[in-house]
Amino acid sequence: IDLRDIAIPHLHRLVEETSETVTLAMTDGRTVYYLCRIMGSHPLQYAIPVGSPRPMHATAAGKALLAHFRPEQLRDYFDKVELLALTRNTITDRAALEAHLETCRSRGFATAVGETSLDVFGLAVPIFDVEGQAVAAVNLGGPLSRLKDGQARYIPAVAATAQAIARDISQFGVRLSKSPVARLPQEKGKRAK
Repeated sequence: IDLRDIAIPHLHRLVEETSETVTLAMTDGRTVYYLCRIMGSHPLQYAIPVGSPRPMHATAAGKALLAHFRPEQLRDYFDKVELLALTRNTITDRAALEAHLETCRSRGFATAVGETSLDVFGLAVPIFDVEGQAVAAVNLGGPLSRLKDGQARYIPAVAATAQAIARDISQFGVRLSKSPVARLPQEKGKRAK
């Protein structure tokens, strides 16, 4: 069963509740990919293309997943990935990012405040499979000016959506693929890299 088939009904309900753009994200261990996107109803929306690779250290979904990497996975990530600055807000220091990931893990969600683009805010909650592994994340994104100050009101809805998807994964006994890349839809005639 494709994770998207399980998640999309829940993501639609989250969009109806928040009016913001919602994405479903997975990682190949170094990069985060958005498997599907449902646009909100506000005139100004976050429109990241499906299949677009994004740096884990600078995105809410990426950090939500990184926060639940096993220690050896996290070491491998830091050994192989350069923490590039995309904006002045991007965390590029390993120790600072590790401390931030601990905060994300303890509070159960991650945020990205102008880290890939100065005017974008993201909030993400991991989705856990039946083995307790964070296999995907629900991400809500939009303009920083609209979302940052009101983020507290979105956290329960995003968390409830991630938990509902996890319950469905458990109910179906689904073992999900860790690498979504080969199954991503083609964009403009090209496979996402």
